[in-house]
Amino acid sequence: MIEEYARVLAHALGLQAEGRGKEALKDLQAAYGTFFNEEPELIKMLLPSQLLKRLIEHDGLTTSQVEIFAQGLRAEADLLMDSDPREAKDRYVKALALYEYVEFTDSTSYSIPRKHAIEEIKYCISAL
Repeated sequence: MIEEYARVLAHALGLQAEGRGKEALKDLQAAYGTFFNEEPELIKMLLPSQLLKRLIEHDGLTTSQVEIFAQGLRAEADLLMDSDPREAKDRYVKALALYEYVEFTDSTSYSIPRKHAIEEIKYCISAL
């Protein structure tokens, strides 16, 4: 599942690079349902702590799956940055909460990319 979702993320980033951001956003949001059984509208409404609790308790996601979900939220935020900064900030805040959960929970594996993602998201949040 993680590898398939990673391909969706890569495809969305490719679409964004081609100037097809709306299509990329649509693909990412559809992937929430396909891979995680979550609806974009529900994700939008939940607080970060509620989303995390739902992903762990309701959906039973592992820390690796929570991290890839966070990557999707971050990609969505990047796509929303120009068109809807308020929504972009919401997704960044949620992605940050998920990344920090993984960082705290998965103390056995040090991840430089995860640490960079956390710092970049913090920067994006402060810039909005």
